[in-house]
Amino acid sequence: MKKVYILDESISSKRNGIGTYTRQLVRILKPVAEVCVVSFNSESKELAVVYRDGIRQIMFPPFPTGNYTSNGDIISVAFKIYIGDDSDNLIIASHSPCSDFLAMVRKYLPLSKIIFVIHDFEWTMECAGSREKYTRIIKAGKRKNIKNRYSFLINRYDEEKRIYSLSDKIVCLCHESFCLLRDLYGVDEKKLSLISNGLPQSKKGDRAAVRKEFFIGDDEKVLLFSGRLVSAKGIDILFSAFEKVLQQNSKARLVLVGSLNFHAEKLLASYPHAVSRITVTGFLSKEILQKWYTMADIGVIPSCYEQCSYTGIEMMMNGIPIVTTDGYGLSDMFKSGENASVVKLNGCKCPKNTAEDLADAIVSLLDSEELCEYLGKKAYEAYKNRYQLKYMRMGYVNLINEL
Repeated sequence: MKKVYILDESISSKRNGIGTYTRQLVRILKPVAEVCVVSFNSESKELAVVYRDGIRQIMFPPFPTGNYTSNGDIISVAFKIYIGDDSDNLIIASHSPCSDFLAMVRKYLPLSKIIFVIHDFEWTMECAGSREKYTRIIKAGKRKNIKNRYSFLINRYDEEKRIYSLSDKIVCLCHESFCLLRDLYGVDEKKLSLISNGLPQSKKGDRAAVRKEFFIGDDEKVLLFSGRLVSAKGIDILFSAFEKVLQQNSKARLVLVGSLNFHAEKLLASYPHAVSRITVTGFLSKEILQKWYTMADIGVIPSCYEQCSYTGIEMMMNGIPIVTTDGYGLSDMFKSGENASVVKLNGCKCPKNTAEDLADAIVSLLDSEELCEYLGKKAYEAYKNRYQLKYMRMGYVNLINEL
């Protein structure tokens, strides 16, 4: 039987998609492999091995630097003691940059296989999710002016190539990443696996009862956003669009599920009239978030880039009509008129135009129950046909059998 070791950065993964990913991965691999979660920067005060729900966990206390990937020499020695080297070992890593760390794992555990999962690229922030812009920069990287201006991106490109060369398999969560690794990074297709994220079906509550519980009026239209309240997730565009929506529908309410930060606070202060119709919930438990999905009239995903959005999957799973951009990764998940209303982002070059288009798309849905019903139904079908947990399970079972 294969022995799978899932590397997890405990502090950050509690509040982001990697934590959700890890929980689902444990769930689908537990019946077919020996699964162990290796938690770095855990709450443990010393290196410890514990068992929770039948799953072995190796817990590392925080390193002085707070960055486990820069402590590969220490970790690899611990791996040799607590994991041991075996051709049936599969080590799943996903935090980057980590080439030195993976090189150390290779040195101490040469028989073990490494699977690297791409949850994000650092270039997406610099290039606002534009794969075309990033490709142009890398291809022109030898030119002095480009090399000086984009030295960080070029150095990170070299770092990522090294990560991929050290990995036995690379999992891409969306087709765009698969193509990028093949075409720009020169990774052999045989080394790549395209496996979308998946989630089990959630139980939807009684909409009227939940709305009453949360003091949401029957005539209010809830626009739901869930995620980090940062520019990369499109909240600047969303705020501008929402003010325009209110000019045509004063019953709309924008609900932001995410923790407030300085940038979001500044944005709220910039819209003194619209703020009366904006609710910021802070970080929510899974159970409370599900209630907001039950209440939502429209889901909004204005991001510049994603890989395979769990928020998007959750909205589809709940049959919510979705307005989104065609940002990196999102264009894989959503097709305009088929399972969502999709607004062109144009690499965030014209945020004003994008905000206007986003507002128009939202208003069109608010004005048409028929369109909402159609897109909600199609969104749910997309979940059933592609993003159920069984498809993710199938992908990873095939992957570990290959190795």
